[in-house]
Amino acid sequence: MVGVAFDLQAEVFLDAARAVRPVVERVWTTPLGLTADESLRAAGRKIASSPGARAQLAGHLFEQLDAQRYNLRHLLDGHVLKLCTSPLAPGYDAFRFIDGRFAGGIQHKLFAASIRTSIRRLDDTKAGGGKLATFRVPSDVVGLAAERVGERARLEVSEFARADVFRRLDQGAEQLAQKGAWATSRGFQTAVAGAKAGGVSALIGGAFDLRSLIRHDMSAAHFTTRRGFDAAEGAATTAITSALVVPATSFIASVATAGAAGAGTAAAILTAPAWVVPAAVGTVAAVGVRLLAGPFRRRVESIFKPVPVASDDEVADDARRVGLWVPPAAAAMLALPALLVVPRIGPRLWVP
Repeated sequence: MVGVAFDLQAEVFLDAARAVRPVVERVWTTPLGLTADESLRAAGRKIASSPGARAQLAGHLFEQLDAQRYNLRHLLDGHVLKLCTSPLAPGYDAFRFIDGRFAGGIQHKLFAASIRTSIRRLDDTKAGGGKLATFRVPSDVVGLAAERVGERARLEVSEFARADVFRRLDQGAEQLAQKGAWATSRGFQTAVAGAKAGGVSALIGGAFDLRSLIRHDMSAAHFTTRRGFDAAEGAATTAITSALVVPATSFIASVATAGAAGAGTAAAILTAPAWVVPAAVGTVAAVGVRLLAGPFRRRVESIFKPVPVASDDEVADDARRVGLWVPPAAAAMLALPALLVVPRIGPRLWVP
């Protein structure tokens, strides 16, 4: 299960990096470096070091996360939120469509302080424009937002809290600062996680076998071979789990979009945290890897630990012990049919 744990960590890192990177590229259109990799690394460092940049990106990340979650929740009823192409689009951040028909403009507000200003701007642009807008806010500011909105606009609550947005932003920014463009590569994240899983698996197995090695109950070659199997199992579990996550997620998405039985459950799984699908898939992968490695491990044990040949004295002692159990066993075998054949006697012997 070590491999599964490291793959879950890789999935969380990958999800965060893939969420932050498009926001960075959409909002900060001026490159921060000579190459895309350098720009992403610089963006990650800027988010971590500048509170203003962090707050700006958090607001746009909230727009993206909320729109994605909204669309997943409404796969079956035709409701869709589409973000504006430009992050600086005047008036609205997104538009709602129901069955392909326009159904109003959306403004996302990570902080409630600017809601009244936004309503005034909408009213100045078009009389009564504020009442036509819908403000979507995080779940932890809905009380303050409702006071500021009053009857002047419509208010909807997102499933995300501000802490969720900032946590995802910080995780993604850290990954971008450390790994650049590689942070959004599944192959790279899986390779790093597999190396960690292999090393940790070998260390854990070595801790269990260290006493046998010190007492010379296990040879150095035997110890080393077992560590190789531990490392291979950990890395293989991570790689297989990561490889199965993509088709599993695609299958769940197809079930959700088909609208057949189980579509609601599939949609709930898609909106669950990033580790849910990998955890389920990883458990199956870990069991499969363990079963496949079992015959090879037994073969190694048979090579390094051959079955000892018993001496004549040991054989005689075993025969003597077996002989002591023969009479009671024979008596029990003879008594059992009697208990079954005579039903009036059998129950009386067992019922007090």
